[in-house]
Amino acid sequence: MPNPVDGGTAAEGETVEIFGGQFGVITKCLEELGAYEIRLPNGKLINLKSSSFKRVKRVAPLQAQSLQTASVQTASAPPAFQASESSTIVGELRAQVAQIQATTKAVRSEADNAKWALKTMQGVVKKLQAASSASMQEKSEQQAKLEHFQQREVALKEQAERAEAELVAAKKHAEKLESRQPAEREIGRAHV
Repeated sequence: MPNPVDGGTAAEGETVEIFGGQFGVITKCLEELGAYEIRLPNGKLINLKSSSFKRVKRVAPLQAQSLQTASVQTASAPPAFQASESSTIVGELRAQVAQIQATTKAVRSEADNAKWALKTMQGVVKKLQAASSASMQEKSEQQAKLEHFQQREVALKEQAERAEAELVAAKKHAEKLESRQPAEREIGRAHV
């Protein structure tokens, strides 16, 4: 879907500036509405037409430093431009941190659910093992149930391990982004 503001096509995961100075990240294209779903730094989702936002040009820290040097040497860029670039970076980082926090919360919830299900299944397995002294017919039925629950237990353990690994990865990514924020603020202060 073309964006009339800049003539391009906005994509999922792209940071945008909503008219009014707020930043967000595109989470999906809503073609049937002719709009985009955008996640704000506070986690709120809003739907906006492409005419209500503009794509944000990303500036890497080294590029920001060279922009600062160039403006000091040539004084060609007005100070408002420099402040806008640093606020763009901070806005992008805030949107990414909000998105990571939402993902971390979902992964943590999934891991907790998997742990609860695992404990429940372990209790059922113990009860089935204790009841194994029943008749031969009951024993074969219980054995089938036991095997089913043991298979389910293994699957739940694997699911819990995957969820824990995703949680650890999400935390590391969030820490990495948070460690970048102070440096980006310093660049922004230097521009102002």
